[in-house]
Amino acid sequence: MEKHRKKRGNSFSIFQLCSKGAKNIFILAMVVFTLYPVIYILIGSFKTNAELTSGVRFFPEKWQFQNYY
Repeated sequence: MEKHRKKRGNSFSIFQLCSKGAKNIFILAMVVFTLYPVIYILIGSFKTNAELTSGVRFFPEKWQFQNYY
């Protein structure tokens, strides 16, 4: 025997939309939480020692490329 099912199309319930939205927000938060320290260290490597210890600005005032020489 063949089972007949009704096709609903692309309709989603409110619960499905909320659960997908919550999952996406959680994944985005984890990505930001994971990548922020890496980006901060990378940008901090171009700062002078004074700028690095003061911690006032996120980006360096003057990019110091001699840190990599």
